[in-house]
Amino acid sequence: MTVETVVDGETRRTVDFLYPDAPAAERSEAEAFNDVITGELVMTIGSYVVRYGDRLVLFDAGVGSRPTGSFVGGALRSGLLARNIALDEITDVIFTHLHADHIGWATQNGVPFFPNATYRCDRRDWDYFMSPDYEIEPWEAASTHPEFDAAQVRLGPLADRMEFWEGDAEILPGISAIDAAGHTPGTNAFLLESDGESAMLLGDVVHSIHELLFGWRFPVHHDSHAALDAIARVRTLLVDRNIPCSAAHFTGMSWGRVLDSGDRFLWEAIN
Repeated sequence: MTVETVVDGETRRTVDFLYPDAPAAERSEAEAFNDVITGELVMTIGSYVVRYGDRLVLFDAGVGSRPTGSFVGGALRSGLLARNIALDEITDVIFTHLHADHIGWATQNGVPFFPNATYRCDRRDWDYFMSPDYEIEPWEAASTHPEFDAAQVRLGPLADRMEFWEGDAEILPGISAIDAAGHTPGTNAFLLESDGESAMLLGDVVHSIHELLFGWRFPVHHDSHAALDAIARVRTLLVDRNIPCSAAHFTGMSWGRVLDSGDRFLWEAIN
């Protein structure tokens, strides 16, 4: 099993905006990830391709071709082609959750963008975002074009090819969902296991390395209490099993391990 990152775009926000409750001492440690011109925290928007056996599994589908507001995107297709991956070679698309910046290339113009793929998501997110009563959140409306990018529009054409799980579950051999509900009702991390090795894709359980280390509260969680509990549970698993991890919004989609020094958590980067 191999894992490759594919960048679709990025967004920039101030740490004050993203983490208004973060203590000043911890906040200063995030400055190394700031844009040198604006001083804002650079957050990548991207996907992962997992290759094993006869499968090419895409985790998340970026922000799509028409981002607006603070989002810059549209590079996922070129990123796949640069890796000699044709769209029709993707066998599975797994969504970590269904926010607009993770489903953007799921369909284009009402047609599945990955024509041969089975699409998969946690049923709790599907039921929540696809409900006729769901109202798009203000931050999504300001960062996308809801008439194209809202989940009901983007994912509606996939309804007959979606497969679902709920909470902890083995999705495919060697790929298991880790229930981390909180950011959305059906947010998951994913444990990858192959040949005695493990790795974890965190999705939007956290949006930055320092959110993972310090448990900072992100302002747009569906359930902040549950989201912070999920961070703590996932972090314990990463530390106890020494599992390398990455997340779709880590700056550069970097990889590393979380270490427990006894009085705080540290990040050990993996190049």
